[in-house]
Amino acid sequence: MAFRDEDVYAAVRSIPAGDVRTYGQVAEMLGADRRTSSRAVGQALARADDSIPWWRVVRRDGSMRIKGDPRQIRLLRAEGVDITADGRVASLVGRVRGQIGAPEAPTPDGLSSRISALKSALPPYASSLERALTTASSDPNGAARLLRSAQEQLLRGTFGREPDAQHVDLIHAMDGIAPERVIRHAHAVRLVGNQAVHDGTATPEDARDALHSAILVGEWAARQRGQRP
Repeated sequence: MAFRDEDVYAAVRSIPAGDVRTYGQVAEMLGADRRTSSRAVGQALARADDSIPWWRVVRRDGSMRIKGDPRQIRLLRAEGVDITADGRVASLVGRVRGQIGAPEAPTPDGLSSRISALKSALPPYASSLERALTTASSDPNGAARLLRSAQEQLLRGTFGREPDAQHVDLIHAMDGIAPERVIRHAHAVRLVGNQAVHDGTATPEDARDALHSAILVGEWAARQRGQRP
């Protein structure tokens, strides 16, 4: 069963704060079969911005859209959702309420070493990542904007697209080529960058999460170009 992004967004908006649904449950809310339509729900939410409470939709096992996604965990915890130590919604894995925790975020040293590994394969991109790493705390909006721009240029080069190609279309070009996990990270970089551009409300945590996502996208792009970082 096909449905529009707007149908998915309307269903997700109906999920109360502090509650969650799985991708399959959202599909059923739309009258579709959860087994065949949950992926379409995930793809629609990957294109959503923060006006849609996308973070209230998780995988069947309670895990985040991207395993251990620190931003989604933080948004759910802010609404009172209990998260287990391995980064899943407690109510979906049969855990006792109150076991709140989250996987540790990548350390600056860990991010720096992964950026260095990209320098030979993607020099301009790695340079932008380095600048974002140094400014994520002091100027998170600037770092998020830089990451969005750098990723856009990287994908244009990877797919040989014209300079006026839209960022979201470049990410859609990854469908069927990149793993779904990488595509979701690419959308995360775009959305945090848009938040910084339009609202100026990106936090240092948002910028660091976007940096982590941008590194993963860069590692994939390097492999696509036959240059393993």
